[in-house]
Amino acid sequence: MPFSINFEQLAVITNGKWHGKIEPSIQFTSLSTDSRNFSTSQGKIFFAILGKHFDGHDYIQELATNGQQYFVVSKQISLPENCA
Repeated sequence: MPFSINFEQLAVITNGKWHGKIEPSIQFTSLSTDSRNFSTSQGKIFFAILGKHFDGHDYIQELATNGQQYFVVSKQISLPENCA
């Protein structure tokens, strides 16, 4: 099912805050929790999930190096300058 959500709506839904470089006009149209098959695109966001056997936060630096800019995290991390 297609969807579109902006920064403000996502912050409300996740009860979160944005940090870093944000572009309010961006509409997210795709999300992923699996870094193995992740392809970057302007409207894609990565949710770093902390699981029993893995931690999605461990893959953020690699994804950022490959061009991903937007992440939803559940713990304090250092993001590259071009990321939010």
